[in-house]
Amino acid sequence: MCGPISPAGPKSPFSPLLPGSPFSPRCPFRPGIPPTPISPLLPFSPFIPSSPFSPLSPISPGSPKWPFSPMSPFSPLSPISPSSPCKPSSPLSPFSPLVPFSQVSPFTPFCPFIPGKPEFPLSPLTPTSPKKKTYRITRK
Repeated sequence: MCGPISPAGPKSPFSPLLPGSPFSPRCPFRPGIPPTPISPLLPFSPFIPSSPFSPLSPISPGSPKWPFSPMSPFSPLSPISPSSPCKPSSPLSPFSPLVPFSQVSPFTPFCPFIPGKPEFPLSPLTPTSPKKKTYRITRK
């Protein structure tokens, strides 16, 4: 289908607008209505280079205002929010001792579950014993 459209490209006045090689794969999209997709591309082509500048121009002056607007309310809240939880955190001192415990005990993940029982880590090793039993069954 691209074949018949490619020769029609140079005949049409849009041929100069279409590079040809890059648009050749897109030819199936405009096999029946080549002028319609090209017409919007014409106004957009000049807008593409200017579009980034046009929207950025109004955004550039407003960009600092945008982050400042949300930050302004957050800036006062940020010091207040941490200060409020910090006060209740002082009574939550039990969490602070948990930090040294995790550092002192080699079994950091098992520390809360087994502070003085190292047999729990052996529990995962127990499944190996039944495997050995299976070998005994195979021997029989």
